Amino acid sequence: MTISKKHYIKFAEILKKEFEDAYIQDELCRENQKATAIIANVYWRLTDYFESENPSFNRDVFEKATTINYEQLKKEIRRY
Repeated sequence: MTISKKHYIKFAEILKKEFEDAYIQDELCRENQKATAIIANVYWRLTDYFESENPSFNRDVFEKATTINYEQLKKEIRRY
């Protein structure tokens, strides 16, 4: 199966949501801040794989699609 643009978009959506959830978890459970690092490792492995499989894969575009607004999340966490 060839990975198409719609697949890359879906992967980016999933990773972005997981980054958000992991960041919130890490901030709320400060004694065990591992979730964000785990998601980051998955992200880097996937982007390396996508790049190796598809010469047209644009790492910069994918990174922008998965980037979260940490400052906004911090504000949301403070409301809890």
